[in-house]
Amino acid sequence: MYTPICLYYRIKDYFVDLVNKLLKDKNVDVIFNVVKYMKDILGSQYNNLIELPEDRLICSLKAFIINSSWKMRNTGAIYLYILAIQKGLKFFEDYLEQSFLILLTDPKSTVQQTAMDVFKQLVTEFGMDWAQTYIVPYLIKLSYSRNTYNKMAFLSFAKVCAIIMCIQFRILNINMKENAVE
Repeated sequence: MYTPICLYYRIKDYFVDLVNKLLKDKNVDVIFNVVKYMKDILGSQYNNLIELPEDRLICSLKAFIINSSWKMRNTGAIYLYILAIQKGLKFFEDYLEQSFLILLTDPKSTVQQTAMDVFKQLVTEFGMDWAQTYIVPYLIKLSYSRNTYNKMAFLSFAKVCAIIMCIQFRILNINMKENAVE
């Protein structure tokens, strides 16, 4: 008979095996969804037991991003976010940043909007300092472009920045008021 602790580890071992098997699936959608929910299923302490097929994920992601279908590129933007969150900032900078910059200037406005939504989430995850150092200079250059898509990307970016700055200003204002009351 198992104690509750042994049963817990047996169940976790089962899920680790299941996740590893699913990561070898032929369907890329299955793999990206496993990557998306991996931390929720296993918890962060089990991430070292999982080997992500990074090369396959990066190649698949790039295939989505250069696809002629805007729906596939849009899906690529979502998958880029999933992979960036799971693998972290260093991985994003090394393997995903160029693909992200391509998505920001996509000719389809829906893809640009998804990329901007991803940008907002990445700022939340990686911090405003990261955005100001790596992404903001690139987007400011877009404002000088003659290309309409680049200008649209810059305008979307300006809107996102305004929203983020308003939220941060409100938080700062609330904290100042709370400190003044004490």
